[in-house]
Amino acid sequence: MKKLFHKVSLLLAVMVGLFLITPRNIAQAKPEDSFVQILFEFSSGIFVGAGSGSGSVIKTVKGGGYVLTAAHVCLPGVFGVSEPTPYDIPLIEIHVLDGDNNFYSADIYGFEIRNDLCLLFVEDLDLPALEIASRPPRRHEQAVNVAAPLGKFGEDLMPYFEGHYLGTMYDSWFAVMESRRMAVYSIPAAGGSSGSPVLNRFGRIIGMIHSVYPEMHHLSLSPTWKQIDSFLKRQLDDL
Repeated sequence: MKKLFHKVSLLLAVMVGLFLITPRNIAQAKPEDSFVQILFEFSSGIFVGAGSGSGSVIKTVKGGGYVLTAAHVCLPGVFGVSEPTPYDIPLIEIHVLDGDNNFYSADIYGFEIRNDLCLLFVEDLDLPALEIASRPPRRHEQAVNVAAPLGKFGEDLMPYFEGHYLGTMYDSWFAVMESRRMAVYSIPAAGGSSGSPVLNRFGRIIGMIHSVYPEMHHLSLSPTWKQIDSFLKRQLDDL
């Protein structure tokens, strides 16, 4: 009887061990491990400028990684042009800085001006990728944002902000005419936060900050989960 008890106990221990190491239970990437700061310089005719934004790795492949950010970060100077041609796009240099202070050059892979979304390809970038959530957030669901507001980001600094998903709204008459709603989060933001991921409690992407609500800078605006999900599927399904 004791031998049988020991065998059953051993079997249960093995089964529990197998359960704990199944892929479903392996913790995914931490948001800070997938976060990058984006630095850009551009010149368009007599206009020159520089700035910074935020982004997150959403897919890794052999030889590099794909970073999600805001279109006005990767296309400064032409963001107001609804369908920019190659002649509209300024001379622009984009670099990515990871949490270990490593610099990489980045290229624009795809963009969508309408919803302020951009995808960069960064050669040799080897960071874990975040996943997009399988469903949209529910109203008042908790949310976390990892960002580099005002360029505040580095090896010893990783800004985190907490808030809630509040719903969707139109931010202008143009948006009303285009039937284009934006998601609203009770998360503060500043210049440099553009392109930063908004995550649910499971660490999956539900939004991406691209601006703040006028007169209330503690309310951030984002493309909706569906807009982000559709954009990434169009851009990455063939990879």
